[in-house]
Amino acid sequence: MTEDEGTGVICLVRTTRRTLLWAAAIAAVAGGGAEADSGSAAQPPSVLLRPTGDEIVVFRKSSEGCDRDDIPDAPARALQLADGTVAVFAANQKNRVMRGANLLSVRRDCAVVFTGRRAADPAAYDDRLWLASTWTTDGTNLIALVHSEYQGNTHPGQCPSGRYIDCWYNAITLATSHDGGHSFTRANGAAALVASVPYRYDPQAGRHIGYFNPSNLVERDSAVYAMMWTTGYREQAAGNCLIRTEHPDAPASWRAWDGTAFTVQFINPYRGTALPAEHVCQTIDRYHLGGPVVSFVRHTPSGAYIALFVGGNPTGDEQLPWAVFASGSWDLIHWSPPRMVMPVARFGTNECTTSAPLAYPSLLDPDSPSVNFETVGDSAQLFLTRFNLERCRTSLDRDLVRIPVSLTIDPS
Repeated sequence: MTEDEGTGVICLVRTTRRTLLWAAAIAAVAGGGAEADSGSAAQPPSVLLRPTGDEIVVFRKSSEGCDRDDIPDAPARALQLADGTVAVFAANQKNRVMRGANLLSVRRDCAVVFTGRRAADPAAYDDRLWLASTWTTDGTNLIALVHSEYQGNTHPGQCPSGRYIDCWYNAITLATSHDGGHSFTRANGAAALVASVPYRYDPQAGRHIGYFNPSNLVERDSAVYAMMWTTGYREQAAGNCLIRTEHPDAPASWRAWDGTAFTVQFINPYRGTALPAEHVCQTIDRYHLGGPVVSFVRHTPSGAYIALFVGGNPTGDEQLPWAVFASGSWDLIHWSPPRMVMPVARFGTNECTTSAPLAYPSLLDPDSPSVNFETVGDSAQLFLTRFNLERCRTSLDRDLVRIPVSLTIDPS
């Protein structure tokens, strides 16, 4: 996520460092050689996504941005609202919405609907906030999982090194809207907390820690599920955590997978004491999910679930490029070997000789009957953020694009 204070040079450097370190974390997990989850399950379905058309610009920052920092800085999420229109969120810490008659006609609304309070106290979980995942049952009352980022380097005395990455502490909180997404509010402090690692902010940690980038939400058997990424810290292993609840508007109701069932309750490390090992998730199928799963949907014709992530070499094949990958599952626990959807330029390579990097994949079907666009048919739109290059470097010039794709499920 990007910093919107200070000079353009500082913002550019921080953006680049965050992107590079995010990519490095993916590579570390993908190359970790972790075993797949144990237990018997039906053979996961193989997923083939093929681009079927050209890239289409949904939001062009240079001509449609509301201010310098108006960028798509998270995967696209979509909702059908009560008035029949569609809202698309591709969040920035100044959270805005795109609105239109349907998914393919949305345009930027410059009103800021949600922002953090820049709280200097990490226990407030209210510094920089991104609306990362949205959910509604009626198109008027919305909830959102919030990527809640504490940037210690922006608060005096909270970051000895002064480096963003050394003092980045992340959690997931919850925000609500009762006016169709025109405004969001969030409870104070612990009352909004969905998931935190069971450790307090440590200015000496030397790297980013916590839970990050929640996926969109998917309903299954009367419960709502999401993935979230963790970089790993002490008892918490790195990888994707699967969380669920039957009451998505209740922050304390979310539970994480423990390797057998959804029993892990997250705690607030600033209130009371507990054994940390009892309050961390068991990551899901690290062998096949080699990067942060930022989008997963249900393929209605087959019933299969499809997860998307960006990474490199997730199958052990050294010849595979950095790419968007897709993996399939019947149960959200066991996933198929990932298949490449499309290669993308990798951050940190010689960007003068490559195309603009793409990240934050999200699969959305304009014809989905779900008000949350959590389902897809045999064709859909792959939304991505394009990081346009300036002087051979990524910058704050980012566009939201979409590419039509076809979907084929092999139930083997």
